[in-house]
Amino acid sequence: MSAFSLRKIKAVDAKPGYRLAVLWEKGPASIIDLSDMISKGGVFQALAEKQAFASVRIGENSRVIEWPSPADDEGYPIISIDADALFEKASVQTTNTLAATMKQLLQSAKGAGKSASPSKA
Repeated sequence: MSAFSLRKIKAVDAKPGYRLAVLWEKGPASIIDLSDMISKGGVFQALAEKQAFASVRIGENSRVIEWPSPADDEGYPIISIDADALFEKASVQTTNTLAATMKQLLQSAKGAGKSASPSKA
């Protein structure tokens, strides 16, 4: 993706555990965990109710996701996340998951090596 091309969202679906399945216009799909943002409170606290979280939709020009409620005095959604910020969050979470998996695999391999007893000939 060139530096000047903007990410666009093709589809979004709310999943249990305050996660979103996001299908990008270009590239692989992502599962993004927003539970940390919601648990911190602030404006995202309104999404703690499962029904409110499930109302996620694609916003303007497929460049944002938004929740229709709460809305401002003119009816515009207050809570939205830009596609680029969402993609960055997905990338960080994927990297962290891969790192944790690698760490577990390495620890398992070390543990398996220690438990093997040398054979006596």
